[in-house]
Amino acid sequence: SVVHMACSADARLLAVACDDGSLRCFDVTSSANSSVSLAQRWIVQDAHSVGGTPVGEDVALDRFEAAASDAGPVRSLAFAPIKNEKHALLLVDAARGAVSAFEATSERPRDVLKGKIGSETFVTAAAWGLSSGSERYLSLAIGSADGAIIELPISDLATGSTMEARTIPHPLTANEDDEDSPDWTCTHLHYLTHQDLCAGFCRVIATEEETDEDDEDDSEEIDSAEHETHLMVGSFSSSSKDAKWTELEDVAPHFTVPKNGRHAFFTTYCTPSSGVELLFVTSNLCSDIGVLSRLNVGDRWNELDLMEGNGAGCPTTDEDAFTFPTGIAAGSCEDRTVLVLGSTDGSLSTFKLEHRDEPKFGALTERALRPEGLGSKALPETAA
Repeated sequence: SVVHMACSADARLLAVACDDGSLRCFDVTSSANSSVSLAQRWIVQDAHSVGGTPVGEDVALDRFEAAASDAGPVRSLAFAPIKNEKHALLLVDAARGAVSAFEATSERPRDVLKGKIGSETFVTAAAWGLSSGSERYLSLAIGSADGAIIELPISDLATGSTMEARTIPHPLTANEDDEDSPDWTCTHLHYLTHQDLCAGFCRVIATEEETDEDDEDDSEEIDSAEHETHLMVGSFSSSSKDAKWTELEDVAPHFTVPKNGRHAFFTTYCTPSSGVELLFVTSNLCSDIGVLSRLNVGDRWNELDLMEGNGAGCPTTDEDAFTFPTGIAAGSCEDRTVLVLGSTDGSLSTFKLEHRDEPKFGALTERALRPEGLGSKALPETAA
């Protein structure tokens, strides 16, 4: 069974992580009648750990089960977001605390990062980027259990040759006055552009409150520990190696994390209009989608307060029960920019990006002008 999958930027390759620990890669071809076929290119056995809730079980609709369930320890599987002949592929294994990288077009791929990252780094997240904005070198942002973010430029994917790694400072690295406070863990990384890195963090603070045994919800479902989350975007300039961080507080508020559960951020980025950048944020414990905008490179990201009924969100069931996100992605449909949202009921919902004052907003065939007043009076609207 499939526990994770990813498609290359040119849609030629499909990578699949399976619940037997294997990693498989398929060539994707289409015929004249629009049918799609898959041909296995290679398989790597024992590419990742196995475990978690069996994939064959029914998808949970309840937020407690949805957040606590886990098809396996593969936390990330992603191709580098550039169209080239090498098709770099990364895999993050949360059980082993490791990140692997493969040249997917190779007939016999191997983990080119094996032994490149010190054993003292327990990897919890990773994302592809471009080193200093160059098309020549790929770069990996690697998040660890102690909250550190490491940038590792890769000069040659075929041989695994790397350049000098560096630690990216961020506001949560050493911000605690209380030495007994637990460290933040980096749980999410996403390069929006080669100059902007979105990073999510989480930490669990144990409480001394005793569970009320007479309260069934507390004793069986709710985790008495406090789960704190933090999301921010770091913007890098060509003249400085340090980032200017924007803290995105409460952009995607979430429900209480259940026992044995975890919080997971989902983000996607798009430029639906000339000069307008949008960042969509949610989590596995939040039914709504937060939206942030930026009008100029280097500016702060600002949360958009959409009019009621114009935001994107997960559907409810026939019994009016909530469902929760399993992932989000920005794409295109009928020459318009759309947001695709996966939910715990197994559904995929699409939302077209529209603006009440700019008909061409989100159109892929037109270079729409930036709507005047975006972020204040004239807000982009999301319609189903």
